[in-house]
Amino acid sequence: MMIVGDRLRYILHQLNSGQLPLDDLKKNIEYAALVLETAYMDETRRICDEDDDLAEVTPDTVPDEVREWLAATFTRQAAAGKKREKPKFKSVANAIRTGIFFEK
Repeated sequence: MMIVGDRLRYILHQLNSGQLPLDDLKKNIEYAALVLETAYMDETRRICDEDDDLAEVTPDTVPDEVREWLAATFTRQAAAGKKREKPKFKSVANAIRTGIFFEK
């Protein structure tokens, strides 16, 4: 890809200086498009192959320790997600009244 980038910069330089014939420009643009399409297709194919490799793993082959670690690592804990509720004024007042009542 770096070669294509360098080549495109050189073409731009030649265009700016008026040294590049139209036929050469067409050939170079076609070449750059071909290289970009090939790189895109290769990357897409590589990503699809990685997904296929993961699909081959059956759930039975994964040890329980790994499952537990994955669950502990990648799931949200119920306690971590909830904030501790502050007691409301009314419930605090009722607790104080109850305490005073039992002291009498």
